[in-house]
Amino acid sequence: MSTNPERYTWIGAVVVVLFLPVLLLTSASVSSGPVTIAAVSAVPGEQTTPHVFFGGQAVPDIRPRQIFIPSISLNSRIVDVGTTTDGNLGVPVNFNDVGWYQFGSLPGEIGSAVFDAHNDDGGLIPGPFKRLHQVKISDNVYITAADGTIRRFAVTDIQVYPLGQFPSNLVFYDKSGALVKIITCYGTFIPSENTYDQRLIVTGRLVN
Repeated sequence: MSTNPERYTWIGAVVVVLFLPVLLLTSASVSSGPVTIAAVSAVPGEQTTPHVFFGGQAVPDIRPRQIFIPSISLNSRIVDVGTTTDGNLGVPVNFNDVGWYQFGSLPGEIGSAVFDAHNDDGGLIPGPFKRLHQVKISDNVYITAADGTIRRFAVTDIQVYPLGQFPSNLVFYDKSGALVKIITCYGTFIPSENTYDQRLIVTGRLVN
């Protein structure tokens, strides 16, 4: 199964949530590597608005930093993730955080903004997306950026796939709108593989 996030540049966007270990990325990467943004830096005289330096200029930091899904009482911090040395989509170091694939699109842009987080620890400790399977069509998903901008998405699709049949194209390359793709583990835990046998994918479309 291939999620292939490395083929995405900064302008792609999907929301994906995975349980550790995450999906193996096996497809080829594009020749032009992902564009990275420098570390956050305060701009003199504008201390209330976080900025980053991009292309040598200070611009508002609009990276996603909070996810709120009222219907399942989810309110979690978002951190940037990339890929592991094994080519897997990374998950946050902090078990309670949600990861945003920083080389994909920003929430609100045309494309897929990908978010991932743990379902649970395979036992008793719930992760951020433990109740993601309870989300319903038309439920709201709110993404807050570092600069305070809030974007609202409405859930339009909920799918479950076997672990070995993860739809990489559907997740990473859907440019039918400004989307979020939220993915986590689901189904039955497999102790020998330290993961679940299914993946739950929740898709949301930008409302405002």
